Amino acid sequence: MCSLFYRSLSHRIIWSEFTSKLIEIEELILSLEFLVDKSAFFSDPKEMKSLRIDIVAPGSSTDIQVIESAIQILKEKGFQVHCPQNLIRPHLYLANSDENRFSFLKQALENSETDVIWSVRGGYGSNRLLPFLKKMKKPKKEKLFVGLSDVTSIHSFLNDTWGWRSLHATLLDRIGRQQGSKKDLKQLLALIRGEAQQVSYKIKPLNDFAKKKNSIKAFIRGGNLVTFQSLLGTPFQPDLSGQILVLEELSERAYRIDRILQHLSQSGVLGGVKAVVFGQFLDCEEKDGQVLWPKTLKEWAEKQEFPVFHGLQVGHALNQQPLFLNTASEIKNGVLHNMSGEL
Repeated sequence: MCSLFYRSLSHRIIWSEFTSKLIEIEELILSLEFLVDKSAFFSDPKEMKSLRIDIVAPGSSTDIQVIESAIQILKEKGFQVHCPQNLIRPHLYLANSDENRFSFLKQALENSETDVIWSVRGGYGSNRLLPFLKKMKKPKKEKLFVGLSDVTSIHSFLNDTWGWRSLHATLLDRIGRQQGSKKDLKQLLALIRGEAQQVSYKIKPLNDFAKKKNSIKAFIRGGNLVTFQSLLGTPFQPDLSGQILVLEELSERAYRIDRILQHLSQSGVLGGVKAVVFGQFLDCEEKDGQVLWPKTLKEWAEKQEFPVFHGLQVGHALNQQPLFLNTASEIKNGVLHNMSGEL
């Protein structure tokens, strides 16, 4: 009996691992559908517009050497890069004190010479800066804020309070560590420079409402699931009426994902939302290796009365497709078309 039990358990684990691999293969295939106007790329940095990038660290810390590596890479691509002294002075689990992290962010936001503000890391801490941001006067010049994960809080503030667009894309320390392909970096930098005006990604319907809807036009909001949830019930809770909400997650088990999704439904924040699109859910398997999160998303989607899609390659995986937030987008015939909204 004991032998049969362990064989059965072994088979379940093997099947779970097989299912997980199938999901990874499917996501890789979908990632190949990344479309961007490659004809707009310039191969010579001298031909490119020289934009100024200011580096900020609103959340967790990283190694100084990693930042220096990222700076060198971006300078070689023709960018001006500014990194303030003492940006990283670790405090508890943060890159710096709240006051210092906000001070550097405020300088970047208010500097009229700055074009792009790029976050070093996610981790945790950006939500602690929201009360400081609330007291700021909106700068005259709009900047493009870049990052993902924990900085979802800042994306949401800039999108909802100031009406700025932003770019949900790879963090700076990933570039410094040279993670990801050169092709992906080239595509990202082309979007930042404004050399490509649109990206398009294949997605799949997750409920009947999504299957029946031919076209959905709206602006995109969202980011990391847990971080987005932390905004609910605060003065910074976003208005999602008429919006498309994109959500991704890292290292959360299925029951935790379900808890948050139930909270979103019951809170009323999804009232008036035009659609929800799920991105990557990386390393969200159970302790015993089971992969329950896809069924969790499916079950939740089937109970909603708006279109729900999945398969968007946005999130924490090796392939991190960039997505503009608070810009015009359309879901049509299984493809999400996302405009850069360049000013």
